[in-house]
Amino acid sequence: MSRYIRKDLVCRPKDQGGLGLDTLETCNLALLSKWFWKFLSFPTALWRRIIVGLHGLEQPPNWVKSGNRLPGVWSNIVKIEKVLFKKNVRLKELLVFDGVKWVWTKSPDSMFSISSIRKTIGYGPYPDGPPHISWIDFVPSKVNILLWRAQLGRLPTMECLVKRNVPVGSLQCPVCNECNESVDHIFTGCRVANEVWATVSKWCGIPPIICFSVKDLTALHSHIQGGRTKAKMIQAVVHTACWILWNARNNMVFRNKKIKAETLFFEIQSTSFFWVSHRLKKERLEWGAWCNFNFLM
Repeated sequence: MSRYIRKDLVCRPKDQGGLGLDTLETCNLALLSKWFWKFLSFPTALWRRIIVGLHGLEQPPNWVKSGNRLPGVWSNIVKIEKVLFKKNVRLKELLVFDGVKWVWTKSPDSMFSISSIRKTIGYGPYPDGPPHISWIDFVPSKVNILLWRAQLGRLPTMECLVKRNVPVGSLQCPVCNECNESVDHIFTGCRVANEVWATVSKWCGIPPIICFSVKDLTALHSHIQGGRTKAKMIQAVVHTACWILWNARNNMVFRNKKIKAETLFFEIQSTSFFWVSHRLKKERLEWGAWCNFNFLM
């Protein structure tokens, strides 16, 4: 995946359009920042007094200063302010002394947290805007990641491979042979995909699914009437259907397996039931109710 998507996009927090992964540099800076905060916040702690005695650290009224010689990890800890400043993180503005204690302004309870400093070390504005992905717990992470990549246009379709100078021969969709194979075509424009969505909409008891992009599919649940539970279940079904369509496309390309909309629909129905039923915390989901899509409604 690293060849298709830049590292700075992958390592963003989920609410900023990334996968929430961290680089070793970000983790290291966050941990060093935590020790910097602890050094300020616990002036009477025994370990702090030992560090001050060993390395000659001083604490002026507002900040920390290092001694002439400061070996080891504490040399990096006291320099963290300058390092973060180069990444547009103003540590002096985030750590404020209120007269009694040091307050971390990025947290509601004023306590320092690793997650908050990791989010603070940002990556700048997102190119073309972040993808609007609703990460759901009813499907595996691999399904959420597939939809995330699809919205970014980072799936190895024929059109995407040609843009990367990969010889693919024909650009036509291997499933329908009617149009060039793009990300949006696989999930919304292909004849087989349209047949699948027609069957899914009938099964779920919703108006016909007419979408023109992956973004439309991921936002479909927000327009569903019938309560929050039904919307979440339909969202899980849509994510599962996209996963099944992508796998069916790959099986046809690499294994020459024929695709039938009826077979795909049954696979969507059974796979979504398996994923959702094993992730429900309190309710028990029955196969018969799932086939009729009338559970908890």
